[in-house]
Amino acid sequence: MPEYAYRTAPLEICANLLVSVNGIVVMITIMESNFFQMVYNSPYIRKTDYEEIANAHKK
Repeated sequence: MPEYAYRTAPLEICANLLVSVNGIVVMITIMESNFFQMVYNSPYIRKTDYEEIANAHKK
């Protein structure tokens, strides 16, 4: 093995961790958006209720 491999290995490990973390975050956001779409289209929740929930953080 060449010398530089030992020096770059930690960087590669960090990069792989970052990529995997980003993949998990993207998956979670996609799942959340699908969940909110389901809630929004749900017949059990009226649209006005959903809008109140969505606008609660703006007040």
